[in-house]
Amino acid sequence: MIRRLDAAATEVHERLGNGPLTEDERRALEDTLGRLLPLVADHLQDAVDAETALALAAQLRRSRRQP
Repeated sequence: MIRRLDAAATEVHERLGNGPLTEDERRALEDTLGRLLPLVADHLQDAVDAETALALAAQLRRSRRQP
């Protein structure tokens, strides 16, 4: 996923360096980003969920050790 984001960012940077985007270029970039952004959001949510689960598990272990 990170490689796809890097490729999309590189493509945008290269296109913008050549001047204003044409309508076709703009649509192509919008389509690419439209596919990638939900993947990024899912990945970030998975990371937050995993971090939260670890924190809750640690809290549960601590509470079980206390008298």
